[in-house]
Amino acid sequence: MLIALTCLGLFATWALGTARYGGPDEPAHVLRAASVARGQLLGSAVDGLVGGFRAVEVPTALATGDPRCFRHDRRQPATCAVADAGVSGLRTAATSAGTYPPWYYLMVGVPVRWFGGAADVVWYRLVAAGWCAVAIAAAMARARRTGMLLVVAAIAPASWFLFGVVNPNSLEIALALLAWVGVERVRVALRDTPGHPPIARSEMWWIGAPAGLAIAIRPVALAAVATMVVVLAVLESVGRRDAMPGAAENARRSRIDRRAWAVLLAAPAIAVGATAAWSLWSDVVVTDQRAASTLGPLARLAHSAAGTAQTIRELAGSLGWLEFSAPWIAQAAWWAAVGVVGTAVWRRGGATRAAWWLVAASMLGVPIVFETVLAGQSGFIWQGRYSIPTAIGLVIVGSTDAAAGTLRRSSPWWRRSRALFVGGGALAEILTFWSVLRRYAVGSSGSWLFRGQQWHPQVPPLALIAVNAVLVCCLWIACMWPEGWGSRENDPRGSS
Repeated sequence: MLIALTCLGLFATWALGTARYGGPDEPAHVLRAASVARGQLLGSAVDGLVGGFRAVEVPTALATGDPRCFRHDRRQPATCAVADAGVSGLRTAATSAGTYPPWYYLMVGVPVRWFGGAADVVWYRLVAAGWCAVAIAAAMARARRTGMLLVVAAIAPASWFLFGVVNPNSLEIALALLAWVGVERVRVALRDTPGHPPIARSEMWWIGAPAGLAIAIRPVALAAVATMVVVLAVLESVGRRDAMPGAAENARRSRIDRRAWAVLLAAPAIAVGATAAWSLWSDVVVTDQRAASTLGPLARLAHSAAGTAQTIRELAGSLGWLEFSAPWIAQAAWWAAVGVVGTAVWRRGGATRAAWWLVAASMLGVPIVFETVLAGQSGFIWQGRYSIPTAIGLVIVGSTDAAAGTLRRSSPWWRRSRALFVGGGALAEILTFWSVLRRYAVGSSGSWLFRGQQWHPQVPPLALIAVNAVLVCCLWIACMWPEGWGSRENDPRGSS
C-alpha cells in the first residue's frame, strides 16, 4: 500500500507539472472518458472527418483550450492554450478516440463523475495515474525476490511522462510491467525449483490477467502479449532440450501443463474476442486516406525498416510529436539498465539468452511488420511509445540473474556501484521531470530556475520538483531496503 501511495504521489507531480492537454492525443482521450462516463459509448459520426471521430457531449470547459499552439514548438510555453473560465453546461465536441474500446475510459471517467470534478482535466489524470500506481506497486511487490530495483529501472523515461496524463498507453505499459514480472518469476521457477514440479496456475494468472486487460484497453498490446507467450514457450521447451542426458525423466517433462497454459491464455483470448465484438458493433475504421501511403509493399518495408533508429530513440526518450523529450542522461540510464541485464543474460546462456533475444527481435520487428501491412491504409503511424510494453522485457527477463550476479560481489566497489545505480536512476527521473516542467513554464530554451515564468502550474515549479525528488528517492530506496536488490535474501540461489 505504501509503495502504491508513493507511486500515486509521484505520478501526481507529473500530472500537475504537465500543461493542460499536454499529453499525446490527450484532448481526445479526456473527451472520450467524459462522454463514456455519461453513458455515450459511441457518439455520432462527424461529417468531413474520418470514421474514428465521433461527436459527443462533454462539460463545456473540457472542449476549450486547444493545445496545438504550443504542441509543435518546444520553445513556446503553454500559456497560449487557455481554457474558458467560468463556463458550465454541456457542449458537443469531436473526439478522434470515439470508436476506441470503452473499458479504459470507463475506469477513468466513471470515478471522476462520481466524485466530482468532471470539468477539470487534472481529476481525470489523477484517476488514470491511480490505476497505473496500483499496477506498478503490484509488480514491485511480486518482484521482491526477483529484483525490485530493476523493475523500477525497466520504466523507460517516456513512461514517467505518460503516467501523468490521460492515455490508455500509460496503463498498458503498467500492466505490461506486471505481466513481465510474472514471466520472470516463471523463468526462475523453471530454472531453479527443486524436484521440477509443474508451474503453479496462480503464477500464470498473474501474467494472463494483466495481459488480457492490456489488450482490452489497447488492442495493439497483443504484440507484447504474444511476445510473452512465445518467450514462455521458448523458456520451457529450450530448458527441457538443454536438460542433461543423465537427468531424471521428470526434468524433461513439460513444466507448464495444459491447465496452466489455459489459465494464461484465457484472459487474453476473452479480451481479443471482446475487442473483435466491439469493432464489429462500433464499425471501427482503420483507413485514413489523408495519411495512407501509396508505396508498394517492398518500398513500405524499406521505409519502415529505415525508421527503426527513430523508433528506438522515441521509446526511451521522446514521443512522436513534441510533447516530451527526456535529457540524454535519462535515456543513457535506461539503456544502461538494458545493458546490465543483457550482459547477465549473455553469461547465463541457454533458454534465458534465447528468450531475451526474442524480446529484442520482437521490439525491432513488430513495428516494421505493422507498418508494412497497414501503411497502405493508415500511413506510417507507429511511434516509439507503442514499443515500450515489449521493450520492458529487455530489463525484466534475466533481471534476477543481474541482481544475483551483483549480490555475489561483496567488494566495496560493487557496493558503491549499486548506490550509484540507485542515485543515477533517481537523478534521471528528476532531471526528466524538471526539463518537462521547464518546457511548459518557460519554453525549452528558457531558464532552468523559471525566471520569466509564463505558464503557472497549481504548485510552484521548484516546490513541485522538490516533492517529485523526495518521492522518487523514496521509491528507489524502497527497492533496496529491506527486501530489495540490496538483500541477500533476494538471491534465488541462496547466500552461498
